Amino acid sequence: MKKGLMIIVSMLLAISMMASACTAVKTKKADEDKKETTEEAEVSEDTKKSETEEATTKAPETTAAATDSVPADTTPEATSADTTSADPVPQEDCELIIDITYDENIVLAKYTVVLYLDGEKIDSMENGKYFVTQVSTTTGEHELKFEKRGDSTFETTVKVTLSGDSTLIFEIKSHLDEIEIKSSRVADGLREIEVEMPDVTEMRLPQAIEALEAAGFKNISTESATPIIIKGNWVVIAQNFPAGQNARRDAEIILSCEKDG
Repeated sequence: MKKGLMIIVSMLLAISMMASACTAVKTKKADEDKKETTEEAEVSEDTKKSETEEATTKAPETTAAATDSVPADTTPEATSADTTSADPVPQEDCELIIDITYDENIVLAKYTVVLYLDGEKIDSMENGKYFVTQVSTTTGEHELKFEKRGDSTFETTVKVTLSGDSTLIFEIKSHLDEIEIKSSRVADGLREIEVEMPDVTEMRLPQAIEALEAAGFKNISTESATPIIIKGNWVVIAQNFPAGQNARRDAEIILSCEKDG
């Protein structure tokens, strides 16, 4: 009986030891599985981090590659082409003659007119006088301004286009409230500023004036012992410019006259 009890105790002890061993094995295995899981998680995290860094490193290369694929200086070339296609029209030097007849007006509308070309003063013109001058300029568009002397707000402007040497011919008239351009035209080439003086002595005054105007002279005045009422009754006996001499077309021609009979 005692022997049988010892055998049972020995068997229970053996079973207890085996159970403890199994529990230890399971615990070790669980610890190993947990360690492997942790290591795999760390490896996975490291892998993701490595991939992220690699992607970040490659991104600039991709951007650079994309940038390199665009042709260089595309925009500057287009801008340059546009600029080249809009080259300004070249201007050439030319000569300009300005020929102006300033009609005489009544006393209240008589005043001196100042002429400007592109903002630069050229000269002044007296009421009732003929004016001609020559200036150097360029081809292209220009602006002439007629301004009342002493009143810069009182003006009239005209735009003209020159293609070469030209003569501008104007007829103007002054009014109380404006400077009227009665007529204007652009003639190719240059009219002579100086012309030959005709001989008008011994002509009746109307015929003498007509001959002078036909030659290009318009600033014509007379002198006589008594006032001239009817021009046809007077004869020219002298002229201040000798016949055959060249004179400017805007020169003042003075005719000395005497009454016929």
